[in-house]
Amino acid sequence: RNAGRSELFGSYGTIERNASLHPRPRDLYELWTEWTQGLEGRKAAKDCTIAERNNRTDGLKQKFYRRLFVWKTQARLIDGGMSLIAANTRIVEVTGASTISAIINKLIAFKALYRDRGGHHPRLSNAP
Repeated sequence: RNAGRSELFGSYGTIERNASLHPRPRDLYELWTEWTQGLEGRKAAKDCTIAERNNRTDGLKQKFYRRLFVWKTQARLIDGGMSLIAANTRIVEVTGASTISAIINKLIAFKALYRDRGGHHPRLSNAP
C-alpha cells in the first residue's frame, strides 16, 4: 500500500532548479504530461521531492496541491483501465467545467461532497 504512495509523492531532498510547474497548462492532456514527463524542460511533477513540492516560491506549493486533485483522478481512472483520452473526457463530463481552474475547483468541492465515497464523484472512481 505504501509503495504506491511513495511512487506518487517522491522522496525527501533538496530543491532542483528545474523543479517548477508550468504557469498555465492549457488542457488535461498537458497537465498529465506535466505529471509524467514535465513541460518545457521542467522536472516531472511526480518526481519532485517533498522539499520541492513544499516550496512556496511562486506559489508552487499551492499549484501542486491543487493540481494533485486532477493527477490523482487521472491516475485512478487510468489504473481502472481507461485511456488518458477517455479519462480526461470523463473528468470534463462529470465536472461540467471547461477550464483547468474550474475542473480543479469542482474536484476540490467533490472531496467534501463525496466524503463518504472516498472524496471523489462515483463516476470518477477506478471502475470504467
